[in-house]
Amino acid sequence: MSMLNEQEINQLIDDAKKELDRVMDRRSEDLGNSVHFIENELQIVNLKGQITAYQQILNNQEETPIE
Repeated sequence: MSMLNEQEINQLIDDAKKELDRVMDRRSEDLGNSVHFIENELQIVNLKGQITAYQQILNNQEETPIE
């Protein structure tokens, strides 16, 4: 498996942020029942975690010198 380059990681961050915006917009909708609400909230937490992880990978790549 090859390492992702900076552009690919930035694309993953952008995609996750777009999905996060979409899911957060659902908070204003009637989700029908508590199960859908909980699923939506879990998806928000998951996406925030993905964004944080991608940003950390990006930061680590920038700090690692090329040998």
